[in-house]
Amino acid sequence: MFSLFLTRPQSLAKGLSGLVLASIAIALTPAASRAQGAGGGYQGPVGGHPLVTAPTAFKWSSTLGVGPVKVPLPGLYGWFVVQEDNLEARIVPSLTGDPTIEAIFYPPASGHPTRAERITFQFPLKPGSIPDSGALVIAFHSYSHTEKEIFLNTQIAQYCAQRGWLMVAPYGLVDTHYGNVESQESLDAVLKTVKKYFKYDPQRVYTVGFSMGGGAATSYAMRKQDKDDLRVAGVINHTGTMDLVDVYNNGTLATKLMLADVDHFHGAPSTADGAFPYERVSPGVFSSSILDLDKMPIRNLGHLAMYTYVNLNDPLNHLVLDNLAVGNELLASGVNMQLVSNSQAAIHDWSTMDLNAAFNWIDRSPLAQDPASAWFSADQEANYLFTEVRKKPDLRSALYRIEINTVRNQVTVKKTRDLDVLALDVRDMGLSAKSKLTVNWSTVDSTTDTLILTGYAVAPSVVTEGGLPSLNWTHDPLTSELSLVTPAGKTLTTFEVKP
Repeated sequence: MFSLFLTRPQSLAKGLSGLVLASIAIALTPAASRAQGAGGGYQGPVGGHPLVTAPTAFKWSSTLGVGPVKVPLPGLYGWFVVQEDNLEARIVPSLTGDPTIEAIFYPPASGHPTRAERITFQFPLKPGSIPDSGALVIAFHSYSHTEKEIFLNTQIAQYCAQRGWLMVAPYGLVDTHYGNVESQESLDAVLKTVKKYFKYDPQRVYTVGFSMGGGAATSYAMRKQDKDDLRVAGVINHTGTMDLVDVYNNGTLATKLMLADVDHFHGAPSTADGAFPYERVSPGVFSSSILDLDKMPIRNLGHLAMYTYVNLNDPLNHLVLDNLAVGNELLASGVNMQLVSNSQAAIHDWSTMDLNAAFNWIDRSPLAQDPASAWFSADQEANYLFTEVRKKPDLRSALYRIEINTVRNQVTVKKTRDLDVLALDVRDMGLSAKSKLTVNWSTVDSTTDTLILTGYAVAPSVVTEGGLPSLNWTHDPLTSELSLVTPAGKTLTTFEVKP
């Protein structure tokens, strides 16, 4: 009965038909037969987990199932095992007509070594076009709700069904995750599995969320700008949490204890380097109510489409003020942003936002071209567009700005902070290694940086630094990389690289 689902489809069409037929088969199979589960017995997740197994009857509820994810017993209440991907899944009643599935991922498929993750998603029976397919929407729930909130308290599922879009609603390992790194790493792992079965347009990946979920939607997007991996094209943020240090500082004792535990941020921000886990996923950080431009990772999205909404009568006024401050700063920087505010009832709720207007606006915005100038905030050693942070100090976010002038074959790396080694993809920046290349560098912390230029199969004939021949460079013919080492103590240097 289950082989239709368990066999990875060779095409999107086969995958869809397999799931639909599997759902029919499961519905028609007697409960006594289903109780034995796939493969006849419960083997448990690969690698084990500390969670208690429990049979769970499905119910459309946004508060049932909060806390750590409980692992279901295979065969009961429709659960069946997908052994290849180390998960369990079941077809659930659709609210839109599009097939809807609840899935629980075991460690390590969950992206966490010991904790399980749950998602609920719906896929289109008639995608807009195959193989290009439609958009992927990742929808984040609000504080102390489950991912079922997306289906129950919003029209997101309906809007996705109307457009033929795939929608994934992650739980985030716990209902109060605040977009922490563990929840984002879990989502990375889950999406890799989802991508195996369902096609979507990689140029049209959108995140949407409210309150805690709005912050998570923004945070996930700003940390996912790897050109060789998933890239978010646009964000819909409804009164999202901007500053998690502020959430801690203004929280109750219970809130502080929760945020500092191992399921959230592993300590208080007031401890030595304790702020880093909070700041690395905060879109913006405030100091004495003033937005700190050096701690504003949302600027990573400055070239993309963003839609932010606030209800001016929202009783959580600090969230309103934070979103307005961040939004106005982005607008002043020329970001493609819709900052919408109006006065609704004095409630903090999904319903105050016109989601249809937000979806209509974001629908017009596929992944934008890479910018000629941009700020980058890197909390991890990873790729950010045409740059790669290869080394940075622990417990610090690297900050740097890139400005590209293709006419002059020139790149400027400026105002670097907490940056050790940065690689620049010369070709992706639209520059040429076969002509004289000018590299301007400046820093705010007076430390030595190493700038690596890719695409140099042959060593340059000469490298000058400040107009004089430089000895601060090396060439690696195996990797076709040229390394420029900036001088210690200096804050401004110009290199010229001649072929």
